[in-house]
Amino acid sequence: MTLKVRLLYLTGSFAFGQYVLGDASASTPLQVTQRMSLDPAQFERLNARLRMEADVSIALVAPFIEKPEDLQSQIGLMRDQFIQYFHDKNAAGIVNTPNGMLYLFPPCDFAHGLINPSLIAPIQAHDELKVYMVAVLVRKA
Repeated sequence: MTLKVRLLYLTGSFAFGQYVLGDASASTPLQVTQRMSLDPAQFERLNARLRMEADVSIALVAPFIEKPEDLQSQIGLMRDQFIQYFHDKNAAGIVNTPNGMLYLFPPCDFAHGLINPSLIAPIQAHDELKVYMVAVLVRKA
């Protein structure tokens, strides 16, 4: 299943986020190739890595809406096919790029802890941003 998304930079290095994504554009799909269990041991390892690395970028991942009439179908696709899948698997997705890795978290305590709530409230005033995931972009291990 393919879903077009947009990444909205929240914190960290915007330039590094662009570097990790490399030449990825709206026409170049990124593919989730692995999953990471949403358990405390995994969170501890990722948190340690985030504290150690100078280059990290955190972004909100929201459906990309090309036409207003696609709003509900794209939100439904993200919620029902992606977010629900990761919730059911109790996992985050991992996307490998030539320049790094993108961890894709469904809404969960860990993901919410990564972002400043004051950044989310104004963003969620937009209908297409009420359904989202959180992306953490890091260098390859």
